[in-house]
Amino acid sequence: MTVLLSFTALQVIVPTFQDCNAKRQIGIRATDSSGPRCANELSDALAKVADQVDKLEGVVLQFESETQAATKKIGRRSNFEQVINGVAHDVKVLRAERPVSLFLGGRVVMCWVDFFQQYFYLDSRDRGLTPHLCGGTVWEHEITRTVKRIVRSGQRVVDIGACMGWCTAVFAGAVGETGKVLAVEANPRLSDMLARTMQEHPHVRVVNKAVGSQDDTQVFVENKMTYCPGNRVVREANASLEPVEYVKLDTLLLNEGWDRVDVIKIDVDGHEWRVWEGMQETLLENPDLELLLEINFQRDRVNRIDSKLYYEALRSKFENMFIIRREDGLLMQTSPSELLESFGNVNLYLKNK
Repeated sequence: MTVLLSFTALQVIVPTFQDCNAKRQIGIRATDSSGPRCANELSDALAKVADQVDKLEGVVLQFESETQAATKKIGRRSNFEQVINGVAHDVKVLRAERPVSLFLGGRVVMCWVDFFQQYFYLDSRDRGLTPHLCGGTVWEHEITRTVKRIVRSGQRVVDIGACMGWCTAVFAGAVGETGKVLAVEANPRLSDMLARTMQEHPHVRVVNKAVGSQDDTQVFVENKMTYCPGNRVVREANASLEPVEYVKLDTLLLNEGWDRVDVIKIDVDGHEWRVWEGMQETLLENPDLELLLEINFQRDRVNRIDSKLYYEALRSKFENMFIIRREDGLLMQTSPSELLESFGNVNLYLKNK
């Protein structure tokens, strides 16, 4: 962007930016400071604009109006106004050049996701994920931020309940080509589309299996695609269910030839307890394992899971238990007793280090 080439010439005022993902707005205010420090701060702030340029549609007019106010406040014109006008122009140009999403037939949408700069293959019937991703939403931003902080190059990561692949793609970028990602998705159709999405990431392997507490020949999963397709596993077949192999994580990793795992993410719509039961050998063999896990106390009660026993079992294996705060992805220390008072979906981060 031409704006980036102008950073060294900036010595005027410091804009303050609100969170672009959460509010999709950018607020700018001016101070009377000048000099290299201010130029560096302005450079950093504008770099954030460049990183999230796909989110700036709709705030161009705000840029321009705030620029006028800032110029008036400092009492003199400067290259600040030129910078903002340049950002506005570049946003318009990039938006015009942005790849489009395509309907491929067969209820498949090839959706361009700016955040990853790649296409995702999604089901056109879904009303929970597909519209958001095609519209440019950064999905599960709190998990995305946490993953970028904790996952390192060269690590091995297992994504259980990979769904359409958002977290899988985040993991793929974080571990790099020297790492490995095993994406496990029980829904056959989702697994197939996920494999197509991950074709450009050779270090990612997609497996269509249901992970649980034992090694059975077959279980059945829902194939609903109308709203946030999930992974509910049942043992009785009917016309709306798809057969899939059921396996413990311990067995799956052995069959895949993995001698170690660094990070595991589990998000399987209430089936997490069963996954936990089937990964006890993995926990013993990987004492430095880090775990990302979704829980829901109310859902556990519906599924007749002993939440107190479950949360204490988690705590017995991990010294540190954190809630990933939904607003900003920050980690907040927690305990089994606090989790028993929680409401709705809660994302946990567990580790021993």
